[in-house]
Amino acid sequence: MRKADTDGIIAKKTWDVWKLGIVILAALLRTYRIEALTEFLGDQGRTMLIMRDFIELGVVPLAGPTTLSGHHVGPMFYYLLAPGYVIFDGSPVGVSLWMAIFGVVAVWVLYETAKNMFGLFPARAVSLLWVVSPHLIASDRVIWEPNMVPLFVLLSVYLLYRAHTMWFRGVWVALGGALGVLVQLHYPNMFFVALLGLYLVGSLLLRLRKFREVVAAGSWWLAGFIAVLLPFLWYEYTVGFGDLRGIATVMASGGGAFVGKRVMAELWLEYAFRVFGRALPFMSRITAAILVCL
Repeated sequence: MRKADTDGIIAKKTWDVWKLGIVILAALLRTYRIEALTEFLGDQGRTMLIMRDFIELGVVPLAGPTTLSGHHVGPMFYYLLAPGYVIFDGSPVGVSLWMAIFGVVAVWVLYETAKNMFGLFPARAVSLLWVVSPHLIASDRVIWEPNMVPLFVLLSVYLLYRAHTMWFRGVWVALGGALGVLVQLHYPNMFFVALLGLYLVGSLLLRLRKFREVVAAGSWWLAGFIAVLLPFLWYEYTVGFGDLRGIATVMASGGGAFVGKRVMAELWLEYAFRVFGRALPFMSRITAAILVCL
């Protein structure tokens, strides 16, 4: 056997050990004393009652929880919880464990995404930071729809990268499905749909793909997107699309408040601190701002 082949086998074994170790560590940290450390308040109680009606009484939810503005999101959150509810016989701790499993899957997707896009070392570094983040560990156990957002954001990035490199129909359909789930978890995730549109337009303008290929990819993506949204779209049809029209008005008006330059700067600093400070617990607001500038 040639030395190059031997080195390749050793590298592959090392990569497998690293990935396995990171995933196991993520699972241990997210399941440790889960029955005592998991938050269970009103939102979680409401979700468990809806899940009981869904699984035990056969009342299929066609709309999800309401936002702060009073508009419903899609029901996909309940569908994603259904296997966990069945497996753990309706136990709230069991459903929290199911949420933790989604968090572990997010770590795996992050590792694969970073490895494909940037290489092994960045994949190991960012995955380990993600795994040990106290905020992410805590949120991955709580039964709340926004806590599933990181997984589907990472999955969307991974699928878009695969679609860019392969341009296969199945990948575009899966990407549409992932974005369809994201929109049902949190309405501001519609911005990811806008970014995808910009990517398709950019592919056309930069002549990376022919017009026919871009149209086909957009059609495949739209098919997956609509398929995932069908139950919610049917519900919206029965209520005159009130939630969709209402949330469009809220997002278009920006909440109806004028934001000055000083407030914008303060918000920018605060959001930067939230992003970096929660991943790195000892981060200060000034350090976070410097990192963003870099």
